[in-house]
Amino acid sequence: MSDELATFANFAASTPTTGLGQRISRMGVNAMTVLLQNELQGEIHFRAVTPGPIASNPARKGAPVATAVDLIQKIDQHKDSDWDGKLIGADGVLPF
Repeated sequence: MSDELATFANFAASTPTTGLGQRISRMGVNAMTVLLQNELQGEIHFRAVTPGPIASNPARKGAPVATAVDLIQKIDQHKDSDWDGKLIGADGVLPF
């Protein structure tokens, strides 16, 4: 699981809505996704996913948890390699 706010494109340009530590750790997830995909190309599919804001508890605003589950299932069913080593959101591939 990653976060669109943790992409290089959004990191410096946006006002943080999450803590700096979380954003940096998600940038690490993005980097790990690319590095592991390059290292194990063809053996395993590495894909980072960002479902957007999810209401993971009653106090948090966002989409239902089912939104994230549906996106993860969509990614799992996508067998082509064009998503390998990429950040995937509801609308497809997002830039790192």
